[in-house]
Amino acid sequence: MYRPTASGGSFYRATSQGKLTESFVSLHILIKKLEELFETIEPTEANLTAYGHKIREILLLACMEVESSWSAVLKENCYSSTGKLTTNDYVKLLTAMLLDDYRLSLQSYPSFPSFAPFEGWSTANPTQSLVWYDGYNKTKHDREENLKLATLHNAVRAVGAAVVMFHAQFGLNFGTGMFDQKTPIIRNVFRIVTDFKKHWQECYIPKLTVANNASPNPTPSFDWIPINYQF
Repeated sequence: MYRPTASGGSFYRATSQGKLTESFVSLHILIKKLEELFETIEPTEANLTAYGHKIREILLLACMEVESSWSAVLKENCYSSTGKLTTNDYVKLLTAMLLDDYRLSLQSYPSFPSFAPFEGWSTANPTQSLVWYDGYNKTKHDREENLKLATLHNAVRAVGAAVVMFHAQFGLNFGTGMFDQKTPIIRNVFRIVTDFKKHWQECYIPKLTVANNASPNPTPSFDWIPINYQF
């Protein structure tokens, strides 16, 4: 799980490139589908209630990606569950991953209202308190009655939730390499604003070590040790 550093520098993640790559590819596909949808339906406030089968497809894929991320994070942290994971388990990630501190807007559509996908997520109603997820759940199990819930409003927020989960897992910066070039794929569609000030106690203060001690100009580096979150 990502945490901002007290110094404001880049975050050095303790995860495999394979997991990062697989998650990014899935997210890239989602964002491309959303951009294609915008060629048909202008993402404006007047069109928020537009619904249909193509929008439902995006809503389903996005929410399945979010569920996959939820499950992966819990398993990675050795979360113990007596049965199948449900939103009663997933909602515990709200505080753990600072999810409601991420606010998104659409870069090319300033009239589209900004939103925080996980704002208002409640342990009392862990499914219904996320409107986009509740819409997904209902249209997945009963399309004939609930196709009307597969709205542009819900689809955009669901894809936004997948974006938030990606950053909350792997950080806002991915170091060097291909992901420096790939990041604009996300940022060209979504503008991401974070506010971690109220969680200043959650910021990392990196332990500074020095590499190449024999060198006349030793190189500073950060030594990260992964630990499981205590749910």
